Amino acid sequence: MTPRASSVLARFSAALVNWHDQAKQLTPLQLMDTILHDVEYRAYIDDGTDEGNERWENVMELRRLASEFKESGLATFLERVALVSDQDSLEDGVNVPTLLTLHAAKGLEFSIVFIVGLNEGVLPHSRSFDDPEAMHEERRLFYVGITRARNKLYLFYPQMRSAFGYAEPADASRFLDDIPEEILNKPGLVRLKKTRFSTVSPVKTQSAPAPIVRARYSPGMRVDHNVWGEGMVLNSRLQDDDEILDIFFEKVGLKRVSASLAKLEILL
Repeated sequence: MTPRASSVLARFSAALVNWHDQAKQLTPLQLMDTILHDVEYRAYIDDGTDEGNERWENVMELRRLASEFKESGLATFLERVALVSDQDSLEDGVNVPTLLTLHAAKGLEFSIVFIVGLNEGVLPHSRSFDDPEAMHEERRLFYVGITRARNKLYLFYPQMRSAFGYAEPADASRFLDDIPEEILNKPGLVRLKKTRFSTVSPVKTQSAPAPIVRARYSPGMRVDHNVWGEGMVLNSRLQDDDEILDIFFEKVGLKRVSASLAKLEILL
């Protein structure tokens, strides 16, 4: 970082620590007033126009709401605010799809719900893999999503994902395994090896890779990829006649790849 950027971030970090300490003694309203004063927020959003005044009025409405949580505290106030979103103003009966995140879906219901991107590393997010509490929160978020559906729920995940112009196998979310078999309606889909879903009778091509029956890679081994460069193997496991690797690449970070497709060169 440049010296100027470092100085700005250092000042913000000091302010953040100070607000965190004060949150233990102040009410939500007092803490909000402190933050608004310290960052000079009104000067930032109210430029004297009607739009600026409306933006400030929105802040004052949030401040009014904060005043109601003097006794219940900050955690309860934040939980209440998290349930409020622009989706609350949706008109009933409008025949259009609504695109929103799982967080924004709290408190809402729809006749039909589509949840997409149900892959390991997305939901649950890769940052939660080694944190049981974070994993529990990811599971709760998925539960929020599936309970938004009144009549029909569609769950989607891709079998391949593309990154940096390279497609790699993508595991289905572990949360799908927790759904009882008897409540699923999966025309054309079956469970494979009790843990994953796949299409029935997948088409085989002449270029299909040969099955891998034993692991070639081990944790700590250094490898090279023609696009992502050098990396270190963190984990290896055999799955569906292939070896699936978790590799940390110096250029792009953590990637999960199929050994039969990645064309890795073992360095040491």
